[in-house]
Amino acid sequence: MCQFCDKKTCEMAQFIGPQVHISEYVRVEDKWRKMHATRKKREEEEANVRDEIDYYQKAVREYVDKKGS
Repeated sequence: MCQFCDKKTCEMAQFIGPQVHISEYVRVEDKWRKMHATRKKREEEEANVRDEIDYYQKAVREYVDKKGS
């Protein structure tokens, strides 16, 4: 049982372990939130780069097709 949110199992309790002091929980929660935010930002940036690559690949294909016709 998680001592912080009264759930049998929660993601945070699994991340830090079952028996921790509240100050340790707060410290690790901050670390976990930063890690999660960093991961989300990185995934968004990677998606933007993939979209940009797709856009330029399509533009190059269209240009080559036009030039070849």
